[in-house]
Amino acid sequence: MEAVLTAVLERVKTDRFNLGEDMAYKTASMISKPCFNEFIKPYYQRIYKLVKRYRVPIFSTDTDWCTHQLIHLLSAV
Repeated sequence: MEAVLTAVLERVKTDRFNLGEDMAYKTASMISKPCFNEFIKPYYQRIYKLVKRYRVPIFSTDTDWCTHQLIHLLSAV
C-alpha cells in the first residue's frame, strides 16, 4: 500500500486523503482500544507520515456510524 500511495502522491497533487474503515456500527465501536492500538494505529501512523510528507492538508477516516468511542483513538494518531 505504501509503495502504491507514494507513486500516486509523486504524480498527483491532492488536498485530501481519506481512509474508509468499518470500525463501528450504529450504536458502538466494533474494535477495542487494545486491538486498535496493536493493529490499526501503527499502520495509520505510517500512512499519516507519508501523506503529510507530500503536504496533503486533510487526513480523514470514515468509520461508519458511531464515532464517540473511536474519536480519541483516531485523534491520537
